[in-house]
Amino acid sequence: MPPRPDEAELFAKSAQNAYKQFRDKAAFSRSMAVDKMEENAQGRVWTGKDAASRGLVDAIGGLSRAVAIAKQKADIPQDRPVTLVELSRPSPTVSEILTGIGSSIVVWREH
Repeated sequence: MPPRPDEAELFAKSAQNAYKQFRDKAAFSRSMAVDKMEENAQGRVWTGKDAASRGLVDAIGGLSRAVAIAKQKADIPQDRPVTLVELSRPSPTVSEILTGIGSSIVVWREH
């Protein structure tokens, strides 16, 4: 059953609000003006190289690269093993998904 017009409008406004919050946080964390972030990001998904050329990411790589960077920032020797622990939550509501609250939390722990 399609949503009622008022429901569709609420969904669209919620999605736009979530996007703006994400964009503003991303701009702040990258020391980039919001209008520059909007110009670069445009709500799109970029390849790693394209995102890097636009200043949207610090480095290109997968999980192992992210762990190596986290170890470096936390002054943990690279050869020290760590365990990644995913803390799951109950299934998020649509509202939580739209506001970004429903994502999983990943933490790492030293051995």
